[in-house]
Amino acid sequence: MCCFRDEFSYAGNFIADNQRIVWGFITMVNRDIELFMEGLDERPFFKKFSAEAVAQIKNMSIIRQYDKGQMLFYEQDPKNYYYFVLNGLIKLESRSYNGESIYADFITTNDFFPYGEVFGDDVYTASAEAETTAMMLMLPVDEFEAIVRSNPAILLEMYKELSQVLLYHEKRVRAVTISSATERVEQMLALWMLDMGHMKDQHVIIPYPLTIIQLAEVAGTTRETAGKVIKRLTEEERINYGRKQIEILDADYFFELIE
Repeated sequence: MCCFRDEFSYAGNFIADNQRIVWGFITMVNRDIELFMEGLDERPFFKKFSAEAVAQIKNMSIIRQYDKGQMLFYEQDPKNYYYFVLNGLIKLESRSYNGESIYADFITTNDFFPYGEVFGDDVYTASAEAETTAMMLMLPVDEFEAIVRSNPAILLEMYKELSQVLLYHEKRVRAVTISSATERVEQMLALWMLDMGHMKDQHVIIPYPLTIIQLAEVAGTTRETAGKVIKRLTEEERINYGRKQIEILDADYFFELIE
């Protein structure tokens, strides 16, 4: 009986400890959600919305955390939500019928997506996967479109944003049609800098764990070729390519590539 009591006591303590951990995690997540919601109107995307519209968005939206490798949705899934990245990195990918990747793009903190599908098809045209732990704001499609539809000023601002997105993708199309694989890799680095870079101490930082394999994929070449380009650019002191971030040391060099 003594042994059973000891084991029961140990099990009870173990359960209690884990319950405290779970409740602590829930409290932390709830606090994070409150902070995200409180600061929503300070995010660049939502500054174009009125206070009333932001309040509506807060009431109708869901905040969800996705772990690295978790899918947000698959290509051709019903389009139930638009997404806004509160924190993290998301990969969008579209594949051909035989399973080959034909398009890949990265969505970063403070980005809304899918921009091109607002008022569009009822299904997603690409799959979305969390490349890092990501906190997402999920906006129900019908309710969000109703807010945009009823406010011409918001519609105009979103059109302007969409124009910038299309301009970026035009640059991508030009980059992938270049015959030289080496030049394509450099062009994609320049586009990553333009799309995901942040100024820090006179250098541009791409603060995400983007791999050489991913760079090779978007440039349409092999890992070996992309690796050689990275090695040369590092030796020329134009970049520092790390596991957690890419540091652009010579931003002018890359800006000239995509002018």
